[in-house]
Amino acid sequence: MKIILDTNVVYQDFLLEQPNIKILVNLLSGTKDELCIPEVVFEETVRHFKEQYQKALKNQKQDKKIFEVIGGVQNQMPNLDEATDQYRARLKYCLESLKARVIPLPEKCLRDLFLRYIRERIPFYDSGKGFSDALLWETVLEECTRHDEIIAFVTNDSRFVQTSEKGSETTNLHQHLIDDLSNAGFGSDRIIVYRGLYQFMTPLAHKVKRTIIKNLNPSDMLTRYSNSALSALMDHVLDLLDNVDATVGRVSFTRQPENVKIVDAFDWGENDIHVLIRADIVFDVELYTGILDDLRRLIGSTRDHKNKTILLRDLRWNENTRLYVVILRLAIVADFIFIWNIQNNSAKDVKFTSN
Repeated sequence: MKIILDTNVVYQDFLLEQPNIKILVNLLSGTKDELCIPEVVFEETVRHFKEQYQKALKNQKQDKKIFEVIGGVQNQMPNLDEATDQYRARLKYCLESLKARVIPLPEKCLRDLFLRYIRERIPFYDSGKGFSDALLWETVLEECTRHDEIIAFVTNDSRFVQTSEKGSETTNLHQHLIDDLSNAGFGSDRIIVYRGLYQFMTPLAHKVKRTIIKNLNPSDMLTRYSNSALSALMDHVLDLLDNVDATVGRVSFTRQPENVKIVDAFDWGENDIHVLIRADIVFDVELYTGILDDLRRLIGSTRDHKNKTILLRDLRWNENTRLYVVILRLAIVADFIFIWNIQNNSAKDVKFTSN
């Protein structure tokens, strides 16, 4: 299979380094499938960079990211043409690193483009708009003549697909494009259109899940978001103390979590995935109470629990508050659900769940 990406799939991802692209490349590495970037997509991406760079030059203090694309220092930036040449070379290198093939522009499509324009055939629209899309389609169509493999055309452009009788979009090629395939001697199933990388990779969700899990370090995740993990633990602590007349103070890990592992990944969305991480954790909870009987019963109730142990670490009387200050040490097997944004490689939320 040849996977061809439209410009809108990689828009603003100037160095093709977003996780979705990396995941796709990892998935393809174990297959004979090939990632392809049409020359028109390459040139449109360069043009988008040039436009962003030009804006950044006019307002250098407010936009630093675009300078970083070519690895420059903000106060020593090249002029527009030099920067564009540097980016073109860097994008070419990125594609080579990803083992992506650039499909050249069709050499003999001028007449076909003109007839498509005159007849207002998709992807031309609104009195001649859509030239680059038409050129992209001609590129995809010509690619069909070079091999017998199925082509997966990944695009976010609705003009390439049919609409239903109710006006909603479908996942079928537009009838004009199906006619083009027929005229070229191909069946309608020769090119499969996908509305974005998410839709393309959804059938491969189990492979994607394994790839994501492989690329995540659960120990680093827990360390990086230790404060969020502690906040999530608070709900668990409050549940434990539901029948205890006490006020909860500080909660803190006493050592690094151990036996940390990813148990599962699920609810995979376009940018997020829920990652279930299990770890052996030990943490201290500071309590203030005037009654010790409830705490004694709580400690005794976990004596034979295989996944939870509560020990009394410290106990002292505070004459000023007229309360006992109690330090409990809890050793539990904890499950944390990280709602992980694969695009930003960061956690949107961390939740605790009892295993």
